[in-house]
Amino acid sequence: MKHVDDAKFRRIITYRYNELQNLKERRDKSSHNTAPLDLFHLINMVPTYEATDPRDKIYAILSIAHDGRHEALRPNYELPVEDVYLRFASHMITQHNNLDILGYCFLKRNLPLPSWVADWTQMASSFALPRRNLDNLHFPMAPPYDACRGRAANVEFLNEGRTLVVKGLVLDVVS
Repeated sequence: MKHVDDAKFRRIITYRYNELQNLKERRDKSSHNTAPLDLFHLINMVPTYEATDPRDKIYAILSIAHDGRHEALRPNYELPVEDVYLRFASHMITQHNNLDILGYCFLKRNLPLPSWVADWTQMASSFALPRRNLDNLHFPMAPPYDACRGRAANVEFLNEGRTLVVKGLVLDVVS
């Protein structure tokens, strides 16, 4: 375990606390210049944060999300990390009715997860897809594409939620 002196620890905790306070203030603002922070926009910040328990990459942002309670994601530290990340991906797909969360599924993984579930333990290193800025939020990371082109995702979960089946259109074939 890495040793951190008390003064440095206090600075880190104070800095993180101030960041959370700023996020809460932004969540509660309702001006035309600041959009409320929903769960999807908050998850864009997760790659830059560290957590002693990898489940906290998800659980830590639930209370500051402005888009309501996410009962399906209620913190449960009895669940394995893989199950928490799987539930989060499923929830994001069904809650937002799109596939934007797939933009965080990279090839390099620390955990044995389905290919459509992001490994949030791996996120601080690099991003596989180019990012674009969110409207008026100025986050460095954002959904890289709109896989559904504004339409509702047509999905089904099989094998106890571990398999994602997506229905779509074949637009072209690369030979």
